[in-house]
Amino acid sequence: MRPISIFSIALVILGCDSGVAPNDNSSMVINWKVDTIAVQSAIVQSTLRIRGTSLNNLFIVGHNHRDAGILFRFNGNSWKAISTAQPGDVVSDLLPLSESNVIAAGYDAAGHSIISIWNGLAWSRQVLPQPDHRLTAVGGSPESGIWAGGYSRMLYRFDGTNWNQSAFDPLVHDSSQFYVHSIISIPGRNNFLLTHDRGYASSTWVTNSDKVSWRHFWSFGLSDYVHSLWPLSSNLALIGQPYGLFKAYDSGDSTNLETIDFPTPIWDLFGTSNSDLFAVGGSHLYHYDGSGWTTLTLPNASSMQLTSAWTDGSTIVILGTPVGISTELIAYRGSRLWFLQSQQIGK
Repeated sequence: MRPISIFSIALVILGCDSGVAPNDNSSMVINWKVDTIAVQSAIVQSTLRIRGTSLNNLFIVGHNHRDAGILFRFNGNSWKAISTAQPGDVVSDLLPLSESNVIAAGYDAAGHSIISIWNGLAWSRQVLPQPDHRLTAVGGSPESGIWAGGYSRMLYRFDGTNWNQSAFDPLVHDSSQFYVHSIISIPGRNNFLLTHDRGYASSTWVTNSDKVSWRHFWSFGLSDYVHSLWPLSSNLALIGQPYGLFKAYDSGDSTNLETIDFPTPIWDLFGTSNSDLFAVGGSHLYHYDGSGWTTLTLPNASSMQLTSAWTDGSTIVILGTPVGISTELIAYRGSRLWFLQSQQIGK
C-alpha cells in the first residue's frame, strides 16, 4: 500500500448488499459544509481515521505531525488541535466510549506502547509493559471486550482496570513485520481484528463466544492489503480493499468470498446499521440502504483522497486529503434529508 501524504474529512453513507454495483438514483439529499483545518507542517500519513461519540466529540487520528503529539477534535462548532498527554506521543487509533471516556492507542518517541484516556478535558497516560512494540489499533466495547494491538503480535485486553497481554499467535512468517491494523466492534456482535504481515498480506480474526480468545476468519494473499471491515454478523463481513469491496462468509468449517463490483478502492466502512452504511475510497462516497448502493456527490471531491467516514444517522463527516502534498485537512459535514414524492419525511 502506498502511503498517503495528505488529509481531509467528509461524511459518508454506505449500504451493503449481495453484490449490486452503485447507482446514482438517490432519494436522500445532503447539505454539505466544508471545514479546512490547517496543519503546522508537512504530514506523513499511514492510517487516518475519524471517530467519535457524537457531533460534539469527534477526533481525527492516525497522522504523524512532524512534532507529533497533536490530534484534532470537533466540539460541534469548530475543529481544535489538542495535545497528547506527553509531547512526541503519536496516537494511531482511538475508541470513543462516551464524551468523557475516549481510549487512545499509540506510542512514544522510543516506540513504547502508550494507552491514553481522554476525560473530556485532559489526557491520562499509561505505558504498557512490553517495550519497543508500537500500538496501532484499539477497539471493542465493554460488552464484547476492549482490545489494543500493535506490532510483533502485541495484543492486550482491558479487564476494566488493567491492560493484560493476551495470547495471540497467528501463522505469520515474520513476527517483526506483523501488526494489528484495526479492531472493529458493533454492539451485539463479536469483535473483528484486521492484521497485516510482511508484503501487506492480510488476515481477519473474530472473537470466539467466550469473547477472550480469537479464531481465524479470513486471509487475503500477498499484497492484498485490507483497509477496512464491517461485520454484518458473527460470520459475515464486508471487507474494503484496494481492489474494491468484498463479502466474506465463514461457517467455521469453510469460507467463501464474494466480489461486489465497485469501481474504486474502499478505505473505510462506517454506519449506524446494515441498512445505513457508508463507504469511502478514492474521491468517491457510497451509501447502502439495505437494498442497494448509491453514489453520493461531495463538493469538489474529485481532487480529494477520501480515507474515513463517521455518521450518527443524521449528520455525516468524511475525512480525506487534497491530492498531492498538503498542510491542510478538509472536513465535509453533511446533514441528511429524505424525500418521498417531494415531501420531506425525515432528517
